[in-house]
Amino acid sequence: MAGIYLHIPFCHRRCHYCDFYTHVNLSHLPAFFNSLLTEIELRKTFFLEKESIQTIYFGGGTPSILHPEAIGQIIEKISTCFDIAKNCEITLEVNPEDVSETYYRQVASVGVNRVSIGIQSFDDKILRYLNRRHGYVQAIRSIEWAFEAGFENVTIDLIYGIPVMDIKQWIETIFVATNFPIKHISAYHLTVEPRTTFGYLKEKGKLNEITEDESWEQIFMLHNLLKGHGFEHYEISNFAQPGFRSRHNQSYWQHKPYLGLGPAAHSFNGLVRYENVRDIHKYIKTIQEGRPDILEDHLTLTDRMNEEIMLQLRCIEGLGKKAFSEQFGEEKYQQLEKRALKYYPQYLEITPDGIMLNLNGWFISDRIMADLFFS
Repeated sequence: MAGIYLHIPFCHRRCHYCDFYTHVNLSHLPAFFNSLLTEIELRKTFFLEKESIQTIYFGGGTPSILHPEAIGQIIEKISTCFDIAKNCEITLEVNPEDVSETYYRQVASVGVNRVSIGIQSFDDKILRYLNRRHGYVQAIRSIEWAFEAGFENVTIDLIYGIPVMDIKQWIETIFVATNFPIKHISAYHLTVEPRTTFGYLKEKGKLNEITEDESWEQIFMLHNLLKGHGFEHYEISNFAQPGFRSRHNQSYWQHKPYLGLGPAAHSFNGLVRYENVRDIHKYIKTIQEGRPDILEDHLTLTDRMNEEIMLQLRCIEGLGKKAFSEQFGEEKYQQLEKRALKYYPQYLEITPDGIMLNLNGWFISDRIMADLFFS
């Protein structure tokens, strides 16, 4: 299974928590669009020419800045350069303020069959705090319109761990979300990153992150409420109704090859990670000159083992003993299992088939994984 990711690096304004590579100057959008079409052509023999493309994902930034006709042109260009599977999952990230029922119908007509709506919260005060452009009413309508337009596979993003949000507000957000026949929910703990508005506020002592106990209360509540509504907590930050896991994201966690297009997009062929230049001007210039500016990171055996640990333990199935041993040797697996014993049974399970983190383990997964990594 192979996938294609398209990074659309434009937003009308930047959210206070965002550290993705984005621009609010939309004057570069036409040149970017032409360059993206050119890059698709240039990269068709990069390493996926013999693969069947199972997923296409428009991320950003704000992909819903693009007109449906432009999205259709991109999909058409991909289909002429790659072998697209008949049941290809094609996801479009959208912001509530950009969409209407007409917009949804138009993007569906050009091939999009899954929409990911950046809700983040159903509370106007919290949305203003995050510097989101939409409010409660737009959030609700953006979901309703998606279903009215015929989309069945709808996912939304939510954020918890927000300093101005208490547990009651978080529960209300979850209840609103579960009032809709949404098939998938991604919920991320707010991370205060350097060089973001929240990062600067934290440096100045004007932002205090919530406590670990408060974080645990919110993820525990999310897990249990969504489980009660039939959702499977299948990855640290992702919940799905049966049959509606994100196929695209699963390809990342399963170490499948994928091609990233657009500035700052990443690609992976199994042994090498690639990163497009993180500069819109250089991206446009080098693409138009036919020489994409791409950084390469050749993974060592240790890198690959550690990535396997990190990616597999994120998922409910955990790290499989057989697959890990076949790739890296039985001795390496035994070493890993021995180090994992200190976290058993409070944070993980160890079975004849492998190692799986439980909810407690997912909560402190960064610490556990760092301790399990090979050096």
